[in-house]
Amino acid sequence: MSMMNDDATRAAAPRTLPSAATAPAAPDRAAPADPTATHARDIIGALIGCGVRHMVICPGSRNAPLTYAAAAAARAGLITTHVRVDERSAGFFALGLARGEVLAAEPLPVAVITTSGTAVANLHPALAEADATGIPLLAVTADRPAYLRGTGANQTTQQAGMFATVVRAQLDIPAFGEDGAVVANQVWRAVARALGEGGRPGPAHLNICLDGNLAALPAPPRVWPAPRRIAAPAPMGTAGTPRPGVLDRELGTVIVAGDATGSGAGIVALAGALGWPLLAEPSSPAAYGPALSHYVYYLTHMQGIEQVLLCGHPTLSRPVTQLLKRADINIVAVADRSGYYFDPFGTVRAVLPALPPAPETTGTIPPLWRAAEERSATMISRRRSLAARTPGAPFDPLHIACTIWDSHSEHPESAPLLFVGASASIRILDRAARTPARPLRVLSNRGLAGIDGTISCARGLATATGEPVRVLLGDLTFLHDMGGLLRGSHEPEVDLQVIVLNDAGGSIFAGLEHGEPQHAQDFGRYFATPQRCDIEYLAYGMGADYLEVRSLDQLDDLLARPIRGVSVVEVRTDIPDLRARDAQVQAEISAALGA
Repeated sequence: MSMMNDDATRAAAPRTLPSAATAPAAPDRAAPADPTATHARDIIGALIGCGVRHMVICPGSRNAPLTYAAAAAARAGLITTHVRVDERSAGFFALGLARGEVLAAEPLPVAVITTSGTAVANLHPALAEADATGIPLLAVTADRPAYLRGTGANQTTQQAGMFATVVRAQLDIPAFGEDGAVVANQVWRAVARALGEGGRPGPAHLNICLDGNLAALPAPPRVWPAPRRIAAPAPMGTAGTPRPGVLDRELGTVIVAGDATGSGAGIVALAGALGWPLLAEPSSPAAYGPALSHYVYYLTHMQGIEQVLLCGHPTLSRPVTQLLKRADINIVAVADRSGYYFDPFGTVRAVLPALPPAPETTGTIPPLWRAAEERSATMISRRRSLAARTPGAPFDPLHIACTIWDSHSEHPESAPLLFVGASASIRILDRAARTPARPLRVLSNRGLAGIDGTISCARGLATATGEPVRVLLGDLTFLHDMGGLLRGSHEPEVDLQVIVLNDAGGSIFAGLEHGEPQHAQDFGRYFATPQRCDIEYLAYGMGADYLEVRSLDQLDDLLARPIRGVSVVEVRTDIPDLRARDAQVQAEISAALGA
């Protein structure tokens, strides 16, 4: 057995873990002591001992021993199992479960179990997102015995090391010859790395070779209690070595708050106390209170920025990216509890292990920032009013997205969790949504900003939290993950509402250089890529309810009602001059600031 990417284990904080002494009684059907079944049982038992509560299973023959062992553990009340037929969707569903665990309490790992061959490769997108987001996700992949590798044997490829660039640890466990305690110890070490021991949390890969009888029933479930020292935060600076520097409160400072989990109260309090402009992305927990709503439109015009306090993972807007590239200002990052901080351009001069406390003062943002924000708000409101007053005209996606955001802002304590597609939808909210008075629960797969797996991830969130989830996405993001709507006949239902802004293609490119007039000949086919599909039929075919919103009153009524079951809501937003509308807003704001 080999384990790669594994440093020496280090002391960690105690955790409450399952104990073999308190395990429920075995199922009533005894099983023979088959070595393959026992091997699979030991691996499942080790995962349970590490705190795994959810296991997502994809059907297959090679992983059948692991499936039987997980099923027996589920019957014994040790875990909850979930079944998905498509491995890519299963990976993102497991990622959603893991993100739900992070929201609910502490980061507990979630396992996804697959058969061998191409099934394994389909997990890569979800693992890459888990790596970038710092989410503990375990790929437990069944494999043919090692002696078949390189022989052309059916469903046999080089699975070990397949995810080497994105996982914290990877195991290649042989089919026979290892004592159960030895196997369990290796599993514990891999899970510890996934939970953040020695660095930032993230995914791990357990490749399990299985040979012999794949259909033997396992012995009664056995939990291998993990060592109580299993994971701890790493020291600050894991992502690099910061240069000397300090946070100078006398400098003209802005706070940039990107995608993150946890509380943003400290960031909001600091911004309010010092009068520092707060630029918070929609999926930042600090996107409320004094956070500026429309900074994307005017950030490049702001003078006097001498320092940036950087929190989370900001990736949405080019103006912020340009700001963080500047080497002439003091950029200070705040590390998360694992020591990770964002520094893609090597411009961070200092790293703080925690956010500094807010002084007992009340500050006001500089007048130019306030004027720019007010002017931008006026322009956005004018555009939204125009959309609302034009009956029969195509819906403006900005108005629709902001209306959904406003409905959550009015009653954040009772609003469903909002999961936003990582492409155009989240960017609309970033530049146009009004800042709410209280924090919203908003998530997006912004680790790698991929549009694949959005529905599956949202379903996993709904499953883990037991709460309704509303998804806002575009038509291409919807088509990428239609399989996320599927539900097996034996699987529990969730409350999931998927709102599709259907603009017949990839509108995000219209706002980039590719949407400029000189590229008009190629834009439609190669970038917008409109598809010939009927979302209504697709929704019904996947077992979901369907509704097309045809008026703003109908949308308001929909948002006021509770979410029940799985439904797809289509809003057609075909606006030919979308790029021109955005450019007009930008130009008028720029002209006003220049005056």
